[in-house]
Amino acid sequence: MSIVLNKSQLQHISNLIEMKGVKYYDVNMELTDHMASEVEEILNTERINYKQAVKIAFLRYNRFHFMKIEEEKEKKVRKQANKLFWKSLLQFFTFPKIAFTAMAFGVSLLSIRFFSFNSVLFFPIIIAVIMATIIDVKKRKAFGWKSFLQLNALTPRYIGLLVITANAFNANLYILTIKDEPLLLQALIITAVALISAVLLEIYNKHINTLKSQYA
Repeated sequence: MSIVLNKSQLQHISNLIEMKGVKYYDVNMELTDHMASEVEEILNTERINYKQAVKIAFLRYNRFHFMKIEEEKEKKVRKQANKLFWKSLLQFFTFPKIAFTAMAFGVSLLSIRFFSFNSVLFFPIIIAVIMATIIDVKKRKAFGWKSFLQLNALTPRYIGLLVITANAFNANLYILTIKDEPLLLQALIITAVALISAVLLEIYNKHINTLKSQYA
């Protein structure tokens, strides 16, 4: 009868991998599954106990092996995230999502007309903060404080993109402001922030649903 590791032993291996510098839960689980298979193979072929088998399995790799694997996966996932983001963004300029783009632009123009100059100035920042809050709440509700590569590869850099866009918005307002007339630039930048937010939330929700099926 072949030996299969129990939950406590799997958690022990997971903890060891985390101590090796692996910070993402999904990467940790993948590596835990791989190392558990190696430990089980050793236990089924040699007359030694679990701790000895674990030691043998981990000694096969240097101290930076697991970190390097995570780094390679991170580069790959970030590249995929970039492609997915731009592909999803371009879809907002095709039917039927073009309706959302037009609506966002229309609302932006109306906002510029009916709100004060100073209020409009902070619209992109407000949108970015709301989007970041929604994403954080969704993640915490689904997975608590666990960190996932699939989610981290997407959100930090594009939340940063929102902030940069908001800052560009503010800078251009001070340079090109015409307080009595709604600037096209204002509406375009607010619309851009709204589109980026919509794309991030759409992709984020898909990733959360996928990860839920695997880890929740």
